[in-house]
Amino acid sequence: MNIKTVKKYQYSDLDFLNGINIYSGKFYTGFIDYIFNDESRDRKIKTAVWYPTMDTPCEILYRDIFPGNVSIEAQIVNLQFPVIIISHGSEGHRFNQYYLAEFMASKGYIVAAVEHPGDNALDNYFSKSIENIWNRPQDISFVINSLFNTNLSNFIDESSIAFAGHSFGGCTGLLLAGAVPNYKKLQNYFSNIKYSSYDRLKEKTLKDPRIKCYFLMAPALSTIFSKITLKKINTPIALIVSDKDEFLQIDNQYYMAQLYSLEKLINFKNAGHYVYLMNCPESIISLGGMACIDIGITREKIHPFIKWHMLQFLSEKFNYV
Repeated sequence: MNIKTVKKYQYSDLDFLNGINIYSGKFYTGFIDYIFNDESRDRKIKTAVWYPTMDTPCEILYRDIFPGNVSIEAQIVNLQFPVIIISHGSEGHRFNQYYLAEFMASKGYIVAAVEHPGDNALDNYFSKSIENIWNRPQDISFVINSLFNTNLSNFIDESSIAFAGHSFGGCTGLLLAGAVPNYKKLQNYFSNIKYSSYDRLKEKTLKDPRIKCYFLMAPALSTIFSKITLKKINTPIALIVSDKDEFLQIDNQYYMAQLYSLEKLINFKNAGHYVYLMNCPESIISLGGMACIDIGITREKIHPFIKWHMLQFLSEKFNYV
């Protein structure tokens, strides 16, 4: 796609002050917490799933911390729905974007948020390791397979599967879309890489053709990919960047935005890297560290814009309202 066809949105402080009208959908939200066991890779993958229901919800606490409003193990509405698979950032968890999951489920989507073994808040053994480059995409593909072995399987529209990822989750999406890292560029991020281990990336493609579009929020490690491999991506992508990102150089983000076929580019002016995460209750702000601190515009003001753009993008891709 020619870059001139990209829909561009740029939001300033005034836009956030004025806000945006966004309302929950016609459904309530059901919730099930799964553990899928990938025996071939010895990985137990916790996966939180939200879906449309007509059962009355109640207030709950995810991880005994984050307040949600769902009906646990409720009866799903007897229709077929598009699916969104969410991948969290490095050392995050499956509830990082639960505000998006609850909202999209109310609009008629099944949302599955993956918690990557070895790179999450309670288990960071593989964090900052090259192992994540091939483990994370395979986690996503395995979870898609696993969803078809649950009680939700008959309600999945298998032709309408989307991916959403934040930070390292965004990088995970690029790998699933078919991007292959450059060996020399990987060395800039990960030490002690042996070329023999890098060969695994060439021997086994990580692309998952079942995923029909990508919603990437401040994707990390974009510079591990060459221009050539990014240009080969032909799956529709919506990209969100923050001008005051604490970790990602804005030059790298716009470098990536010019390279592959985008359909939507959203720029949050005066916003940081963590505005894409759930709200932090006051009780954990001191414990959450940087992940609970917003630079500039707060996540409370930005979340409605993220919801609106995700809903609009996926509605267009799947012709679903």
